[in-house]
Amino acid sequence: MIRTKSHRLRRALILAALLAGLFSSWSCSRTVAASDFQTWQWLTVRVWKTNDFRVTLYGDNRMAEDSSRQKLFILGPRVAQRISPNWNLGAGYLFLDIHKLANNRWRHEHRLDFAVSPNLPITEKLSLHSRNRIELRWLERSKGAIPRARHRLQLRQRINKGRIESVYCNNEFLIDYRQGEYSENRIVPVGVGLRLHEHASVDLFYMLQSVRKAAGGWHNNHILGTHLRVRF
Repeated sequence: MIRTKSHRLRRALILAALLAGLFSSWSCSRTVAASDFQTWQWLTVRVWKTNDFRVTLYGDNRMAEDSSRQKLFILGPRVAQRISPNWNLGAGYLFLDIHKLANNRWRHEHRLDFAVSPNLPITEKLSLHSRNRIELRWLERSKGAIPRARHRLQLRQRINKGRIESVYCNNEFLIDYRQGEYSENRIVPVGVGLRLHEHASVDLFYMLQSVRKAAGGWHNNHILGTHLRVRF
């Protein structure tokens, strides 16, 4: 009995510390000059899978300026390899078409990324997921690759009631190595995973994206997003 209570207390303290870490960066939004409402639509199609290896195709469409203008389109393949029950390695190539809304011009970007993703079960249904990704970006009319790091921490609670599979929250921060600074933060205070079909599911989420401005301060985007997953 004492041991059970001790384990429960330890898990509660771990959970409290993780939630504090997830939401601590919310304070970066306090020095904000403007904000925008956007909608993001993500798509992941699993095209091939073995016990420990999978190949997916990723797509991403983003609408800005109160969701009235397309600002970004992404498409490319990804691979992931499970190296142990709680560790995964990943890599991908993405092609981006980026719309600079201020002058109505489009530019291309090619991106390679490499990820290490450990997972930690906290309870039978509650788990902590970490994704640590290094990106190399080749921007149109720019010389050489631009490196960037992305670190995301996510708590997910499995539910499996009706069509609701899970609820989750996460926070991701991005570091631009060329500028040598913390350049962006993306916090999802709430997301819901829904089962659509035996081979399809969708995540619905709200995100607050905070982007550092060149002139100083931060710009906020309020985002409603979907992530459709299809498995073949």
